[in-house]
Amino acid sequence: MKTARLLACLLSLLLLPSCWDIKDLQSVNYVTSLGLDFSDGQYVVYAQMLDFSSVAKQEKDKTNTTPNMYVGKGVGDSLNLAVNDLFRTAQQQTSFSHVSTIIFTKNFLDRGMTNAADTLFRFKEIRHTPWVFGTDSSLPDIFTTGGFFNLTTLATILNEPNELYRQRSTIAPIQLVNFVSQVREPGLTVLLPSIYVNKSQWRENEKPDKKLALSGIYAVDNLEFVGEMKRGDIKGLRWLEERMVRAPLQLEKDGRTIAVISTSKIKRNIRPVEHAETELPKFSFDLEYKGSVGELLTNASMAELTELAQQTIEQEIRDTFLTALEKGIDIYSLEHVLYRKDYAKWKQLHDEGRFLLSKDSIANITLKIKIMDSGMNRIQKLNLPREE
Repeated sequence: MKTARLLACLLSLLLLPSCWDIKDLQSVNYVTSLGLDFSDGQYVVYAQMLDFSSVAKQEKDKTNTTPNMYVGKGVGDSLNLAVNDLFRTAQQQTSFSHVSTIIFTKNFLDRGMTNAADTLFRFKEIRHTPWVFGTDSSLPDIFTTGGFFNLTTLATILNEPNELYRQRSTIAPIQLVNFVSQVREPGLTVLLPSIYVNKSQWRENEKPDKKLALSGIYAVDNLEFVGEMKRGDIKGLRWLEERMVRAPLQLEKDGRTIAVISTSKIKRNIRPVEHAETELPKFSFDLEYKGSVGELLTNASMAELTELAQQTIEQEIRDTFLTALEKGIDIYSLEHVLYRKDYAKWKQLHDEGRFLLSKDSIANITLKIKIMDSGMNRIQKLNLPREE
């Protein structure tokens, strides 16, 4: 009897499902980043692959070996055909389930995003969470630029932009799911961080060591490329970004830097204000920040620093708006604010085909900054004795 029961149990095990079709890690090509370009009338797709076994070894032990990073190129009349072109020489099954970054070139953005949005969200393997960037640099050059200590691009802003943004909030990163959902919103300007390869700032053993950096933003509205702005022209953008964690504010007086304030904790409210029926809409900004004194280069009171900080932030906001306006970019998405808060006025202007903004669109800015502390020293400048 016991033998019969044991035999029945063993036979039942044959009915259990098993991982008979599982593939080993080394039997699949895992794409980690995608680059989308348009050249000579055709779509071009660049795929970056990493050796995950070497990545695991690098995380465990530091190595002097340069990591293996492969970049493939596919060309076709559509994105789908360009991806399929990659399979011709892929050697093994290629998986896109680990894609964590997608980069659009300026040429690709100029072509229009309608087909790209459709293809990316129809492709089941690609998740909706990759980080999205724009660039006018070489995609192979970007995909072969690793991190420090011979780490792969997994340890760079290409795959971990939030880490840098928490430390220095200048250009906010964006994920594919947010990009696609926002890019069709009426009057909403989606800002893509633009990435490039900096070849001069770092050196390794006296040799130049190239590293990835952000150069500015690309503006996209209703799936159409609007224009680009460099980092130096968008200083005011950070003061309107609710995700801002920490941003340095340089205070100047008589053309000389007197202090640096570390700002955070933004509260913002932008609303349309009453205006004549024949006028373009105007907007009021209510902004609040907290900060601390990170550096004090001359003696100044807390009141002086607060007043100067408020003036500087307001000026940067206005300067960025006017620079963007010259390029036809609604950098603060003020049209979308009107769409949300005064739909009737928005529809009237939209039906007339009029550009909603002018140099007087920002009616007023009410700004408060509360400097919470002065660091480990008192607010007075610390005067140390000079060495003889």
